[in-house]
Amino acid sequence: MTASRSELKSPLRLGWEFFKIGCVSFGGFMAVISVVEDVFARRLGWIKHEDMLDGVSLANILPGPQAVNTTAYVGYACGGPLGALASVIGIVTPTFIMVTVLTFLYFGVAQDMTMLDGFFVGLIPAVAAVILSVVLRMWSKCVREPLTWVIAVGAAVLLLLSPASIKLWVNLGVLAGAAFAGMARLQPDDAPLPPDAPMPTARLVAMVGLPLALAGLYLAAPPLDPDGIAQIGLTFAGLSVLLFGGGYVFIPLIMDAVVTNAGWLTAAQFNDGIAFSQMTPGPIVICAAFIGQKVAMDQFGPLWGIVGGLVATVAIFGPPAILMIAASQIFDHIKANRRAQGALRGIRAAVVGMIAAAVVIILKISLPQDQAPLSEYVSVMLPSLLIMGASFVALVRFKMSLAVVIPLAGVLGWFVF
Repeated sequence: MTASRSELKSPLRLGWEFFKIGCVSFGGFMAVISVVEDVFARRLGWIKHEDMLDGVSLANILPGPQAVNTTAYVGYACGGPLGALASVIGIVTPTFIMVTVLTFLYFGVAQDMTMLDGFFVGLIPAVAAVILSVVLRMWSKCVREPLTWVIAVGAAVLLLLSPASIKLWVNLGVLAGAAFAGMARLQPDDAPLPPDAPMPTARLVAMVGLPLALAGLYLAAPPLDPDGIAQIGLTFAGLSVLLFGGGYVFIPLIMDAVVTNAGWLTAAQFNDGIAFSQMTPGPIVICAAFIGQKVAMDQFGPLWGIVGGLVATVAIFGPPAILMIAASQIFDHIKANRRAQGALRGIRAAVVGMIAAAVVIILKISLPQDQAPLSEYVSVMLPSLLIMGASFVALVRFKMSLAVVIPLAGVLGWFVF
């Protein structure tokens, strides 16, 4: 699915576009890919909606942070290997900078960040509006026949009803079921099939072998230096290819590795690092930067904290991105099969349904937790729905930029909440 050499986009342009997305990509995986789809498929037209959904499907079944994996897929499709590298750097850089600053404040002056709570609550309904606008656009393109309606609605319902402990297996089951249903009942798209090019076996073996080797080293090798920079990198590189199912599934596994086994942080510090990763845009596993920075600061001093955070960040995002690019090459080869085309149509419908469910999931984040009184729910839900409606109109009717709408929603939330 990579563009021809004459059509490859500039890595600098790709990096800049993803940097801008990285500044406003609050709300988790589905929110991030909704913004990516809006920019690259609708506004720039650099990738087809169907190819975007194929990337999301791959990200759901491969290890690592799904948002960054999808970014690598889009960057590779638009700009080749350098485009993938620039795209991943672009989308991760804003949140890395924010987490680095927050970590210095946290361990340096214990700055109270609660004054910004209203701002972040205001961002959530705007992110939900972005996702809703993308769902409506994707639905019209990928959910047309009765079977695709059943697949999309069923995927949304199952995702909303499944408990967190089995959500990974529900996701995989939905995608597998959609693929089998599409293979059996859906006709291939009218578009011509891609040429059946030979699979680049040697390069694929090398690209897949690297992540597998990292996992083996992490699981079997003795520690290089229990608290050193190299051990930080090896730990997160090994974890990155063992983590399936999205950020919230990763958290207990990372906690077990860095709190229980390595003893790098206390449980309270780890929870604060997770809170920082949720306060900032981008994937929740950016908490790796917080952890790497803290370990390096303890061992070598404050300035080395930046190095430790950078090593942890590259380690957690790099190997899965490489695996994603390798898988996309295999995927392009498989797409030449007509039965696979039907399976992909079913998977795309399921992914659209899963993104639709994310609208509800995102909105629930802003609601009071535990047994809060009804009045408290209403006092948050009504302003949230108003902000979401205003953001949706601004995006769809007036075509306002995400870089304007999302920060404005945050400012409004700061006053309202």
